Amino acid sequence: MQATVPEDRLSFDWTDEFHDKAERYPVDARVNHMAKPLFVCALPSDEKVKDATISLLTFEKWGIPFGVLLT
Repeated sequence: MQATVPEDRLSFDWTDEFHDKAERYPVDARVNHMAKPLFVCALPSDEKVKDATISLLTFEKWGIPFGVLLT
């Protein structure tokens, strides 16, 4: 991903600074500078699937627009 996405558009271990000051709802990577940012979630285990599901549902509840790529 780093080979194809410019560094200024890519954030790893991203959390929403406005809604999530405690950093409880991270995503593995965020690709920005798009109409809707792309959240990338790596899912190597059931626990990561659970955490990603909770984070994405929370972002949806907060009204944050996003696309998602699950790997």
